[in-house]
Amino acid sequence: MRTESLYEPLLRVFTLSRDAKRRILMCLDLLVTIVCLSLAGRLNLPFFDALSLLWVGLAAGSLSILLFWSLGLYNELVRFFSGEALAKCVAIAMVVAVGCFLLLNWEQDDYRGRFLFDFWLLLTVGWTAPRVLLKLFAERLVSNAGAPVFIYGAGEAGRELLKVIDSGNSYRVLGFLDDKRTRIGKVINGRKVFGREEGLRRAKSLGVKTFLLAVPSASTERRREIVLSLVSAGVSLLSIPPLAELSQANSRNYAVSRVRLDDLLGRGIVEPKSELLAEGAKGKRVLVTGAGGSIGGEICRQLLEHGAAKVVMLDSSEIALYKIDQELTGICERDDLETRTRAVLCSVSADNVIARALKDEPIDVVYHAAAYKHVPMVEDNPLVGLENNVFGSLNTANWALKHGVDRFVLVSTDKAVRPTNIMGASKRLSEILVQQATSGSNMAVSIVRFGNVLGSSGSVVPRFKQQLESGGPLTLTHLAVTRYFMTVSEAASLVIQAGAMGKDGNVFLLEMGKPMKLLELAKTLISLAGYQPLVDERPRASHEVEIKTVGLRPGEKLYEELLVDGTALETQHPRIFLSGESPVVFDVDLVLGRLRALLDGGDANVVRNYLNGLGIGYQSECSISEADVTVSGE
Repeated sequence: MRTESLYEPLLRVFTLSRDAKRRILMCLDLLVTIVCLSLAGRLNLPFFDALSLLWVGLAAGSLSILLFWSLGLYNELVRFFSGEALAKCVAIAMVVAVGCFLLLNWEQDDYRGRFLFDFWLLLTVGWTAPRVLLKLFAERLVSNAGAPVFIYGAGEAGRELLKVIDSGNSYRVLGFLDDKRTRIGKVINGRKVFGREEGLRRAKSLGVKTFLLAVPSASTERRREIVLSLVSAGVSLLSIPPLAELSQANSRNYAVSRVRLDDLLGRGIVEPKSELLAEGAKGKRVLVTGAGGSIGGEICRQLLEHGAAKVVMLDSSEIALYKIDQELTGICERDDLETRTRAVLCSVSADNVIARALKDEPIDVVYHAAAYKHVPMVEDNPLVGLENNVFGSLNTANWALKHGVDRFVLVSTDKAVRPTNIMGASKRLSEILVQQATSGSNMAVSIVRFGNVLGSSGSVVPRFKQQLESGGPLTLTHLAVTRYFMTVSEAASLVIQAGAMGKDGNVFLLEMGKPMKLLELAKTLISLAGYQPLVDERPRASHEVEIKTVGLRPGEKLYEELLVDGTALETQHPRIFLSGESPVVFDVDLVLGRLRALLDGGDANVVRNYLNGLGIGYQSECSISEADVTVSGE
């Protein structure tokens, strides 16, 4: 109890503002200067009385502190006060003291050397001792309160981060990691800079499990490489705020955050083409089907951002539509936007439903994002999946044709390429039928194909996170499964821009970057959460999360493609390509009539057999029977 009571005044001092700490230090330095000069004078200058020494000490101390302040020597507080700065202060104080004595007509040459030496020694000890003690106390406070960390990146951002951390007690920095040879081996405020491999070994030996990522200027590809290498080593990663924000921060207002999943994509930022966004959004009256979904909702947000005159949101899910409607209404009120919004609750698959819901509603552009997209769900409910994805797309396109819509954009998927499941087959069939149904019309039609979206509803990342929160295991269908990923904001932006370039049913492919192994994604998510991934069959430890393979699901591929055949042609946007694949020609009325009859018949196997023979690349496990299949227009 007694020790704690002695610590309380010091604890209060460390919680004061930086200016208050400076004033306390200045008063302490003044007191030390007076005492040291008076003591050195009494020992060596007997001809000066105590009062004279006191006045000289007060004058020398005051002038010295004013000079220290003007030279910026008080910018460094006790935890960063260097020997060089201390030597400057002592030298200035001695010069000022000698000047004061000269003004008092000090003529005893025999005493000068002894006095100056004693004053220098006493002043050096007097100024150093309290700073060292306060520094040790401050470091003890930090070591008791702060979690041990390493900083990855010994550049400007890393140094700024160290300053901010050292002025607080959230973390305790034990060292730096950096890949630049010119930095390795250097010491920054007492912390050594290690190379990556040596630093990881050092961190492991010290029990450090958290790294702060301080490489804001690194390219996205470089950042991805760093993140994957560190998480594979089993450490938890936190990212720092932007350098401009960090340089103005202090121990109370800076914050670090978890490394974002975007960092795993390694995709650099490509600025959107303003003219394409204007063509698809600015001043337009727009209908977005599937507005409650991940892609549809983000398209709505970006339409508001880019100045759409009206946004009509259509969805069959009441709760999803309510959420996006409330969000967009709030955005319009908050930002004082002139965009009008309307929420329409209906399904796109029933005949004339859209026409009744949108009676006398003038629309310039339609983004058709409504679809059942989850492969296993549609595989188990193939008739409903085909009804919604095929007939819903045709109904929406036909309504757009009848009401003079200028542009129609069908959001498609990489699973439509050589489909192995009902969902992919339904999207491929809807692509072909929309192309055929709108061929020769004045409506500009485009189809936009892309892969998985990070964090979209029902996708692998939210599933992994949910499994992780439950303690695992994380389930994979196969260790070799790869998928393309992009962020939802980038996907929506590219859909709008691709739609602005479309004409006669053009198929656009979004550049998805490199495919990612889902095994690596699972390992990374586990590591980012501070655990160790476990792939083998041995018993699981408390700090490990198991990754378990459950086998490929019906219709699932090991990898996805974006192009049926032919080549991808460049467009005016570096991440949007035009497919050069050969068109498939159907008799639309005949195919739709036969498919409608088969859906009404309710036999899923017969429907699968029919799709097998349509020439869309779909192959199911069902055998093809000539009695069940009628193929036309091949």
